Amino acid sequence: TSSSSAPEAEAEAEVEAEVDSTEDLPAHQALEMPALSPTMETGNLARWLKKEGDEIAAGDVIAEVETDKATVSWESVEDGFMAKILIPEGTEDVPVGKVACVVVEE
Repeated sequence: TSSSSAPEAEAEAEVEAEVDSTEDLPAHQALEMPALSPTMETGNLARWLKKEGDEIAAGDVIAEVETDKATVSWESVEDGFMAKILIPEGTEDVPVGKVACVVVEE
């Protein structure tokens, strides 16, 4: 009756704990995998176009995401700096809403 997803759930909980413990962190925003089409439930994170430490302006393309129909640009809606990438490029079947990266203001 053990689930094979238990280690995955533990890993996700650890990542969420790291992102949620904000006491010692600068102002930041956790960016989630966006729904880039009305029916998109998961996407493949094909490639990051910004690296950790890169400055990001609103409208910059930060990554390319493959949907079931096309490869789509993921644009930032905020200015800031890419602080941490949590999902490596090439990762397939990333659920919409899963935290993919963290952006800080300064």
